Amino acid sequence: MTDTLTSRGSRLGTLLLTATAAIAAASPAHAAYNVTVQSRASAGNIYDHGTAGCGYNDGGGAGFGGHCATGFAYYGGVASATVDPLGGDGSATSARAATSGGGGGATATSRVVSDLRTGSLHLYGADSSRTGNCSSAELACGGTNTYATLADTLHFTVPGAAADTRTAINLVLTVEGSFTNPFTEGDGGASGEIFGGLNFGHSAARFDLKSNLSTGYVTTVGYLDTYPSGAPGVWTSNAGLTRNVYTETYFLTGASGDIAVALSANMPCQAYVCNFENTAKIALGLPTGVTFTSDSGVFLAGSAGGVPEPAAWVMMLAGFGIVGTAVRRRRTTFAA
Repeated sequence: MTDTLTSRGSRLGTLLLTATAAIAAASPAHAAYNVTVQSRASAGNIYDHGTAGCGYNDGGGAGFGGHCATGFAYYGGVASATVDPLGGDGSATSARAATSGGGGGATATSRVVSDLRTGSLHLYGADSSRTGNCSSAELACGGTNTYATLADTLHFTVPGAAADTRTAINLVLTVEGSFTNPFTEGDGGASGEIFGGLNFGHSAARFDLKSNLSTGYVTTVGYLDTYPSGAPGVWTSNAGLTRNVYTETYFLTGASGDIAVALSANMPCQAYVCNFENTAKIALGLPTGVTFTSDSGVFLAGSAGGVPEPAAWVMMLAGFGIVGTAVRRRRTTFAA
């Protein structure tokens, strides 16, 4: 079996090429791509309350487009929402929504973006109430929920490859953000969480990050793992668990291949600032000469600067070299 990565030196070289430079964009007759966002905010109490919801869903013309509901405001409560694109748009490759609800001295806001051009999702939710306890109608409490997905199909071309040539595609997913409680009061009703995953071909990377009331409102881990259990890929995290990076070497066999990619994230938040607006982002590193098109025609076309720096790629590959061809699934567990 031939291999496009025949030496460690050539492996290092392949990682200096960003996915953006390797893209040959095309738009096929039958697109198989999707962008979805949903955003909802609610705050106040039973007497003075505002709730706003907004969503966009389109899969190449099959979705319902963008819609907002802003009429849920009671006894002086306020609610507002925006979505872009508004209405149906079968050619949309990005979507965003923002909502705000308030009443009784509390306000909740949320924002969400899904963008195929950068291969990224951005989620934010904040609740200005002083307590997460909604057991009394007099208490000002609230919360947000944001949800986003993107999906595309990539078509790779490997010039000069034989039927048994194995070409390494280096995949990176970065999930970066934090949960903070800025209020002087708090109880068991306060919570923040983001969960979702990346599917790339036959394997998946999954994440579930949670707030932790018992340790000063810092991020803890529900899980960082892969599926199925034998799938390759490794998660690493910084000390504060605010930056979590998944790396995988995916091998494509032959002169061409099609790979479906999908990324999703859901973030419920109550009496917290849940800020993952910096991003959950996909990046690819390809060997010289390897190109891909996408059904959307734009996947990663606007990701300049979003791919790791060359030095980071070299260090990453060194890690893969240690793991070798027997890259195994690792499940990382952190103590609260």
